[in-house]
Amino acid sequence: MVKLFNMAAMTTATTGTGTMTLGSAVAGFQSFAAAGAVDSDQLRYRIKDGDNWEVGVGTYTASGTLLSRSPSESNNGGSAISLSGSAEVYAVALAEDIAGGSSTVPLTSGSSQVFSGIPSGVNWLKLLFSSASATSTFDLRAQLGTSGGLIGSGYDGAVGNRAGQSSSSSEILLMENTVSAGSSMSLAVYFERDEDNKWVWSVLSTPNATIPNFGAGRVDLGAPLTQLEVSPSAGNFDAGVAILKWGY
Repeated sequence: MVKLFNMAAMTTATTGTGTMTLGSAVAGFQSFAAAGAVDSDQLRYRIKDGDNWEVGVGTYTASGTLLSRSPSESNNGGSAISLSGSAEVYAVALAEDIAGGSSTVPLTSGSSQVFSGIPSGVNWLKLLFSSASATSTFDLRAQLGTSGGLIGSGYDGAVGNRAGQSSSSSEILLMENTVSAGSSMSLAVYFERDEDNKWVWSVLSTPNATIPNFGAGRVDLGAPLTQLEVSPSAGNFDAGVAILKWGY
């Protein structure tokens, strides 16, 4: 989880594009440690090196006072800038830490839809389905993914209703079970990052305008979340829309 720190900035004599060894606090600022950073904390950074700049996410190492670099923007086309040996490194909040974002996909066709490019450091997601339906009776499913691909194991959760109907799977995240072909449904799934790359979720849906379904679960992705796929277990989507919102 990315952390924010107040009034923290440090010098670095490091050269090149690799991990930085941090020096002393910049005049008028405090060190990262004084601001509360501890070993393995992830933080947003801004590097100022003359006219060159870079922002991104770094991992702080207390021993040796190091900060790794994973740039998201720079005046070097988004890649790490080559440090001169007299740069300053600031702990900052970036636009995505304040604004969040969203993405919308139509569910008018196809056996799956993917939300890709989920930003680094996201701490919560809200997945909304409106008037969704498919060509066959189906279970509505999702898989979370990392830069290495979709995760197809380790899901620990279930979905059910007051009538005693329930379903579970360790290979996928079940959001709704046994929706009739052509029936319209609406659904909300809330995801929250529990710790590191572990995510928990809760589901509330209204299939076929009958008994509401509910569910919950968790999964350890082992790496940062970057994508989310939704799909019916049978047939293709034929109506509706899905909206993914996220925040920090």
